[in-house]
Amino acid sequence: MRVYVRLMPHLRGRVGGLCGNFDGDAENDFTTRQGIMESTPELFGNSWKISPSCPDVSNQDLRDPCV
Repeated sequence: MRVYVRLMPHLRGRVGGLCGNFDGDAENDFTTRQGIMESTPELFGNSWKISPSCPDVSNQDLRDPCV
């Protein structure tokens, strides 16, 4: 699955979440809502869960889309 999100230019640097923060710096897109930079997509995705009852995603759950 592929998702595209388009934002108006006035929102640059004013958003955050699973799609990054729209500040033009891809190096900080894995920032959690607590301001922590996660090192893996799994840790980053798990940090944005709303319900504690949702299971964590692990590396083995993910399929490489380039394979």
